Amino acid sequence: MENPSYENECVITNPSGGTSIHCPAFPEDCSYVRVCDALGNEIAYWVVDEWAESTEQAMEVMGAILGAFNGSQQNQTLGRNNKKTYTK
Repeated sequence: MENPSYENECVITNPSGGTSIHCPAFPEDCSYVRVCDALGNEIAYWVVDEWAESTEQAMEVMGAILGAFNGSQQNQTLGRNNKKTYTK
């Protein structure tokens, strides 16, 4: 599957792990969040529906996003296409 191109993203880079969080930049709504490795390869992706359904699901997705950003969740399926976090 070819990765779509993303324009006008807000990017937050993790200085200690080489990962980055990407989402639509203001004034766009936050319709997705993706985590990329140091080379810009997408390693995890979530759409708004995944965190909007319930408070419990929102907490799980937020934990997964932060875990992927930190590089601490090894071998856990994250978001679209069963992508997994990388292992340091």
